[in-house]
Order: sequence, then C-alpha cells, then structure tokens
Amino acid sequence: MIWRDRRKNEVWAGKTINMTAKLASLSKDWELFVSDRFFKNLWNDELVLKSCWCSNWKETWEKEDLWKEIDLSNNDKFDFNKAFILESMWCSNHWKEWCKKIIALDNN
Repeated sequence: MIWRDRRKNEVWAGKTINMTAKLASLSKDWELFVSDRFFKNLWNDELVLKSCWCSNWKETWEKEDLWKEIDLSNNDKFDFNKAFILESMWCSNHWKEWCKKIIALDNN
C-alpha cells in the first residue's frame, strides 16, 4: 500500500502533452518550437511559413522563411527526429492574422 501513496501526485497527461512539454523545455523566452508532425499542417500555407513584406528590414521586398529546422535525431527524449523553431515574428500590422491562421491550421 505504501507504493500507492507515492504515486498519488503523478499526472498522466498523454503522449502529445509529454512531447509538447519536452519541446517547450528546449525553448528560450519568446521562442516557439513545433514538432515535424505539426509542421506538416503548415507546409502549404505561405502566410504562416513566410514573412510579410513590411517586416523585411533588408528592404529586398522578398518574403523570408520564418521557421528553421532543428535536428533532434540524437535526442532520445523525442519520438520524432525533426522540430522547427519560429525564428522571426510577424510585423505589428499582420500578427493577428498570422495567429488566427496558425490556430485554424491546428484545428484541421
């Protein structure tokens, strides 16, 4: 009966929550990591993959990639080999549109 008392504070949230928490532990303030499984939802939507023109400080008028691939193949904490980090933020004019779009893609 003693072993049951030791386990009463454990929470079994599930695989998705577990992987999400592990990814979040890699991040610093203001960083967003997503698994390759989630990133597959984004692959065909330029709005969430590329910068807007007004945020391009280089003035090249070219959209830039927002996400960078991270290799996790040597990290045994994860059940996937790749993740992606959001490296750039949208401008103050379009960030709400970006957030709405990425949430909508997550619900598909």
